[in-house]
Amino acid sequence: VKAPSGTFQGTTLISRSGRAYSAFLGIPYAKPPVEDLRFRPPVPATDLDSVYDASEFKPICIQLNLLPGGRDFGPGDEDCLYLNVYAPESGVSKKGEQKKVFVFIHGGGNLEGFTNIYIPGQLVTEQDIIVVTISYRLGYLGFLSTLTPSCEGNFGLKDQLLAISWVKENILAFGGDPNDITV
Repeated sequence: VKAPSGTFQGTTLISRSGRAYSAFLGIPYAKPPVEDLRFRPPVPATDLDSVYDASEFKPICIQLNLLPGGRDFGPGDEDCLYLNVYAPESGVSKKGEQKKVFVFIHGGGNLEGFTNIYIPGQLVTEQDIIVVTISYRLGYLGFLSTLTPSCEGNFGLKDQLLAISWVKENILAFGGDPNDITV
C-alpha cells in the first residue's frame, strides 16, 4: 500500500470464521521517544524512502505491573510508537465507497496494555470496516509531569493524538474514509 507517509508491505491473516483480511503491523507514526525525545511530545515519523515491512508486530511499550491482578507482559521497549492497520481484502467497501474506520485505544489505566492482543479479524471481515490499533507510552514514560515546561506530561495522550492524525492523513490509501473515523 502506498500512503503519504510511505509504502507498506503487510501480510494476510485469517479470521476465526476463515475469512482472509489484510494486516499492516508495526507502522511507525512517531520517531522513537528515546534520548532527547524522552519526556517530550511525540515527533512525527519521517516519511519512509523504501518499502516498509509491516508484517510483524513491534515491541510493546514499557509498563509496570502495578494494577491488582495485572499481568506481566514482558520488558517492553521505549521505541514503541507504532500502529497496526487491519483491512478487509476487498480494499473498498461493497458499495464502492471508502470504509468506516475504527481506531481502538487499549485500556489498562495508562499503566499497562498493548495492541498485539487485540486482533480484530471478525470485526474487519464481518462489518467490512478498517480497524487501527495504536500503541502509546504508558506509566511514568507517558504520563509523568513535573508541572514545569521541561516535563509538562501527558505524553501518552499526545501519542494518541498524533496516531489519530496519522490515520486521518494516511487511511485513504488503505481504503478507509478519513472523514468517518470513530475512536
